[in-house]
Amino acid sequence: MDKREKVIKGLECCMVGDGHSPKCELCPYTTVGDDTCQTMDELFTDALALLKAQGPEAVDASKPDSDIGCWYDITHNYTLEQIVNALKAQEPRVMTLEEVKAMKRYTICAVEQRSKVLHTTFNAEYRGHLTIGGRDYIDFGLYADVSPFRRSESGYGKTWRCWNIKPSEEQREATPWESVK
Repeated sequence: MDKREKVIKGLECCMVGDGHSPKCELCPYTTVGDDTCQTMDELFTDALALLKAQGPEAVDASKPDSDIGCWYDITHNYTLEQIVNALKAQEPRVMTLEEVKAMKRYTICAVEQRSKVLHTTFNAEYRGHLTIGGRDYIDFGLYADVSPFRRSESGYGKTWRCWNIKPSEEQREATPWESVK
């Protein structure tokens, strides 16, 4: 199960309704043998990261991005059902180069690269846009890794591309690449 699915399942386990109590024992954030969720901070921190990656309009367009500052803000400004629905509504899609360049620094996206030897998709942090020797590049980083890696803008859609969230193998394979000239 990927992080998005884990967060959705965790939040659904927390939801109380129709006379039911939380299902902590089914929550992927609960440790084995524990009947209470001791990791709510981790669950809501992960939910926050996913919502921030979607943008402020993900849950409620009337609330500015500053209203989603920490997990406490999420749980006090939105119902768990609103958060779950916002996360479920997010479908993987290939972003345009303009969308990639417009991302806020440290936004997470799924970078897919292809070559004759290796085809991979992994989550990375957007770190910015730069020009070196007249060529335009996009900088990315891997979470705790301080050294960025670069992808040429001219190769976007041909040798690499960004997804808003990590796609399934089926979604990735069904989405055509631009032709290489």
